Amino acid sequence: MARCVTVIDESMMNNRIYVSFHHWPWSVDVEDESASATDDGIELLYYGSPVVSVTAGTQVFLSTRYEKFVPLGPSFLDGTEVYETPHGVLSKKSRSQGEMMILSQGSRKKIAIEAKGAKHRTTRDGISESPMAVEVLRWSQFFDDLLDDKTIKATQSGKIPWIKVLRFLETQRSELQKPRLSLIVRIAEAMHYKLPKTVSGMRRILLRERSQQRISRICETDDRCLQWYVRQPGTNMAEKGGGRQELLAVVRRESFDVLENRVLKDFLFRCDLESKRYITNEVEINPNFVGSKRGKDVRRFREICTTSLKNRDFEAVPKAGAIVRPNYVLQNDLRYKEIWKWYCRLLRRAEEKDRFWDWQSRTWADIVRLLMNLSIVYLEGMGAPKRGVNIRRVLGSSLHVTREQVLGSRTRGGCEPGPFVVERCNNGKAQALAILEVVHPDEAYKHSIVKNLGRTGGHLYLVVRPLADSQVKSDVMIVWGVNSAGTNNQVPWEDVSGSATRALLFHRNVLAGARITNLPKLHGLVANSVLDSEGADVVCEESDAPIVVIPSDPLRWYDVVEYFAVLLSNWLEKRL
Repeated sequence: MARCVTVIDESMMNNRIYVSFHHWPWSVDVEDESASATDDGIELLYYGSPVVSVTAGTQVFLSTRYEKFVPLGPSFLDGTEVYETPHGVLSKKSRSQGEMMILSQGSRKKIAIEAKGAKHRTTRDGISESPMAVEVLRWSQFFDDLLDDKTIKATQSGKIPWIKVLRFLETQRSELQKPRLSLIVRIAEAMHYKLPKTVSGMRRILLRERSQQRISRICETDDRCLQWYVRQPGTNMAEKGGGRQELLAVVRRESFDVLENRVLKDFLFRCDLESKRYITNEVEINPNFVGSKRGKDVRRFREICTTSLKNRDFEAVPKAGAIVRPNYVLQNDLRYKEIWKWYCRLLRRAEEKDRFWDWQSRTWADIVRLLMNLSIVYLEGMGAPKRGVNIRRVLGSSLHVTREQVLGSRTRGGCEPGPFVVERCNNGKAQALAILEVVHPDEAYKHSIVKNLGRTGGHLYLVVRPLADSQVKSDVMIVWGVNSAGTNNQVPWEDVSGSATRALLFHRNVLAGARITNLPKLHGLVANSVLDSEGADVVCEESDAPIVVIPSDPLRWYDVVEYFAVLLSNWLEKRL
């Protein structure tokens, strides 16, 4: 059952603008009865990670923030581009917010999308974060933890050897019995003792002001005070002071209203809110976590923040504005320098919440690529068996993780492991049979075999090229990551697998009709996220496009890597 709807924009017919909206990346050939296109926009049932196909020369934008969609792989033979659709478009309660903008040759068109079943960011009260929103933040936190782990020691550019990433993922299994390690936990551990001392010893400045002062208490005057003094009636200070015996003088007033204290106040306020969120979403959900060390640390830290905000010295200090340029104190003072570092992390997290929610399908695609790459590293680390298939690395590489997201993505293409030599072992003797290459869609246009597979919408390509016989065709496994955790609808697994299988045949026939040389055998693997799943499982295993159900919880991903490794090993056994 293919699930797609095509819109032909009548106002742009001279430019031949076609917009095809697909539930799944591979559904490009058959119209879906559950989806409909109207003059006002598109209505469809949502099942996770839809894409948009548009004609060449067309640009697609997210209307709310004017963010340009990123192409998913190289363009197709006829120039058609495939773009991933942000979840934020699909889960908006307001129709005006659920829009994407199409630009082509100076023409502009907004298309409203109503996706039935897409999960919302908040619960019914409209205030509390939904379980899916909490899970998306955990995905982002996973990459932060990866960069911050002291045993890994990532480079300044965020490059981490793949084997260290695998070991880190293995250590995460022990975190299942604890509340999650998040940014506020790290702040609480680092600032628990330092923050009260900083608040009690806040920097202050002396302001010079002019006011009426008792004659006996005057310590300083200036030109303006003397000019005022001369204008007063009388011949001496006593006469000029009048009945109250006061003269205009310069006084110094103590003030705490400086930039570093504004940042400190805003930092306390944000830490208080983040601590409350952590206690609600991470600690109180499990009775066993209430007495945990992390839970106690965050509660204690929240009390420190609440008490500190009641300090009278903060009464005349406003919170920092939206844009803060650090001054000398924030950059060099030992106390405020550390607060500024954590404050920037909190600001970045707050700013990126919206983007991670909107582009969560791209984040999930990142995760699927990560897990599949790690499964190959896992197989390579097992060593050569006495009998069976062995993977031997030819060249090394490192995972490149970014501090800031780019439309939901935290990793860079082109850092995939390999290539690898695939060998068949027999009684200790290894015979090289093929080369295994892992190709990111952003780099697919450079690859001779997968450069024509862009319209399949694959999130990763595993290419197996035989060494011995040039007449034997190469095999390509197209890996799709589908964020089905983002839907309230029941996902029909058999329909998904059947749609993907038919799409593989469809694309192969199209490529054959275009007389593409070195046409490979196409295979598929669909990796679906499930919010409450505790382990990986395979559905429709005998299909050309089996489905692997993956828990969305990062703490369970090492088991997924092992599961992927078994599937990949079995697939290579059948191919070679």
